[in-house]
Amino acid sequence: MDPLQILSGLGSVALIIGIGIALVQLRSLRTQRQEELVIRAYAPFLDTELTRAWWRVQGWNFAAFETFAAAATVDDWTTLDQGATYFEMIGVLCKRGHASIELVDDLFAGTVLVSWRKLVTLIRGYRLREGTPDYAQWFEHLARALDRRLTALGEIHPEIGEPSQTSGVSSASAEAD
Repeated sequence: MDPLQILSGLGSVALIIGIGIALVQLRSLRTQRQEELVIRAYAPFLDTELTRAWWRVQGWNFAAFETFAAAATVDDWTTLDQGATYFEMIGVLCKRGHASIELVDDLFAGTVLVSWRKLVTLIRGYRLREGTPDYAQWFEHLARALDRRLTALGEIHPEIGEPSQTSGVSSASAEAD
């Protein structure tokens, strides 16, 4: 073989290796971008406004949607929607593959499950009253996915109940402990 053929062959090998390295780097970059997206999504929890809304929800003791709807102020409705919409966004990120359930578990699992347990009766009651079955659906999917994951891992976590246990407008399953 002459040196020109050897160099030509090495050039082809180098090109193939370069493409392989680029693909590995792109995959790594995709993972990094997904993690950054979830970390950025976590940032509002470091803000006083969302933290205040979260703690406000934790203080609610509504056993039925009707009780909430009769007594709720605009601030209560805003707090309900703020919490539901925030976790809905996280659920959509998981649904679309922009966030791994593992990372969401590491950052949000307890918060999502406790919030879902607190809000399930209100969300389901609102869905029934307004005829919007998709309101906070990805929040619910996220809570169920985290519940399944933690159960499979054998980790202790807040129980969220089955849909049949929390589907009624007057369900008492969202009462505070």
